[in-house]
Amino acid sequence: MLPAIDTLKGFSMLMMFHIHFAWAWRADDWFSLLRFEWYVTDFFGVATFLTMSLAGNMISLQARWETGDRSLFTRRKLLRLSFLYLIGELLNLMFLPSVGVAHLMIWNVLTGIAVFSLLLPLVMRLPGKARLLLAVALLLLYYPILDWSMGAMNSSGLTPDAIRLAHLSDPRTFAYFALFNHAMMMPLYPWLVVLLLTSIVFARITSPRAFRAGDLFKRELGRIAIVGAVLVAIGIAAGSGVMMDYDAKVFEELLVPSPYFTWLNPDGVFTFLIRHVPQSILYGTGIAYVWFAGIGWIQVVKGKGLPMQEKVNNIGRYSLTAYLLTHVAMFVPIKLPLAAFYIVFLPAAVAFVWGMWAWSRKYQGIGTLEFAMDMHARAISVLIDKRRAKRGG
Repeated sequence: MLPAIDTLKGFSMLMMFHIHFAWAWRADDWFSLLRFEWYVTDFFGVATFLTMSLAGNMISLQARWETGDRSLFTRRKLLRLSFLYLIGELLNLMFLPSVGVAHLMIWNVLTGIAVFSLLLPLVMRLPGKARLLLAVALLLLYYPILDWSMGAMNSSGLTPDAIRLAHLSDPRTFAYFALFNHAMMMPLYPWLVVLLLTSIVFARITSPRAFRAGDLFKRELGRIAIVGAVLVAIGIAAGSGVMMDYDAKVFEELLVPSPYFTWLNPDGVFTFLIRHVPQSILYGTGIAYVWFAGIGWIQVVKGKGLPMQEKVNNIGRYSLTAYLLTHVAMFVPIKLPLAAFYIVFLPAAVAFVWGMWAWSRKYQGIGTLEFAMDMHARAISVLIDKRRAKRGG
């Protein structure tokens, strides 16, 4: 495993820990400041976490394929992903019960990772050029299909966060909800582009051959950095204009008066900062690629560690558990001014890092989501094998 994968997943979880706690505990005096920070640092969230999760899956997938096992999935993988999806569904039921059975199409981080991990082997079987052409087509068709799908919503003034089950009887609104919803963490259509691009860009560095050839590994790090920089440049150049966020409620939070920060342009924000649009996808994914290449060069090529690297990597290894823990603040109903928040939050962040470290070292991760996924896969496998044995006997 490339250590940079766990490092970046760990950084991503630390950023989510901060954002989720700040969101739950913010007082009105720094409402707009937090929303601006959310816009600016959003690449640390889904873009980084999904990219690194896909890269980790590609390592195990290509290692298995090199041994001659060309199957798309193992039983263990399918069982682990099914468990992950179910846990993500529990989050949907807790926080978004108003959409009824449609919560099955709400793509949070856990359900999104499960679905894209299932799609990855299928995508990897496609020729590289086909994947690239599909990614380009998705980017070019994003706005035409999005505008069509939002037709009924625009005519009725319906915002993404206000969609309810009754609205989904309209085919266009249903398509928007299932593929584009800007109120979701990981809607399928735009993030499929990240899956396609990452499956191409990381294909060589995640292959077993890269770990055996130092020169190849160095070249691939450089290539990933260049691709990332190009994607960032394209995202900023194509998204330098100002537009209104598709989730108008989110943008309105930028305009709340604050002694710390208030956004002055009522017409919108830079397009490359708006979550899920193509410019933002390229910008955020490009930054993740550059970060990976830089950290990979320091850790592997130079052989140097980063401050607190082992503990950050530990959070990356247990990133799914860490993600669940970032929601703890939502169950503590307090509102804190900016200074008071950091007085409370910083010790909580330290406790989070050290607590995850102790959980791993002292208790070997027993009770974590990752542990539960393994137990689920083992238990179901035993039941399947017993049933097959009975039938065979």
